[in-house]
Amino acid sequence: IHQLDSSESFIGHIGGDDFVAIIEPTDYDKLCQNIIAEFDKLVVDFYNEVVTFFTNHQIASVVFVVLVLYLIWIQITIWKNGIKSVDAGMASMLCNHSGYGLLDVRLKADYAAGHLSGAYEVSVDDFKAGNFGVASKFADKGVVIIGKDLDDPVAYNAACLLKKAGYKNPVILKGGMVDWVGRGLPVVKK
Repeated sequence: IHQLDSSESFIGHIGGDDFVAIIEPTDYDKLCQNIIAEFDKLVVDFYNEVVTFFTNHQIASVVFVVLVLYLIWIQITIWKNGIKSVDAGMASMLCNHSGYGLLDVRLKADYAAGHLSGAYEVSVDDFKAGNFGVASKFADKGVVIIGKDLDDPVAYNAACLLKKAGYKNPVILKGGMVDWVGRGLPVVKK
């Protein structure tokens, strides 16, 4: 905007990455070209910095690649096994209207510190031993499994064990308790 000849031009920030520009109709082409040129320059600078960082930090590079590959592997495995994740709104709807049960597979201390109202504390180790306890009440309806955070392997293992045991529609709460609490949704304590 500062490069335009008009003193009547204005740019305002709407929020996030959204801006509004008020300019003379004859200046829009020049403004768009300036924005694209500046973006192209900044993208090259950014990628040069990334390449320099990873060139100077080989261990970080290896850890990053391994982490990305691990996350890809988890997603492929979840997709292959048909285990779905649901957001907080869908989880609430399933429990309130479809009779799904809430099974919290986090550590006892985490459960005691705060959990979803109506959630049962369960152990994946019990599932591995064939003891499904309170989860048996929901075998024909479905369960929402609550883990600690996004891609929690404990929640995923619980869902796989329940599915293998013939449970109908075990799903995982997307983002686990970290996402639930981060959204300011209610929790209860024992």
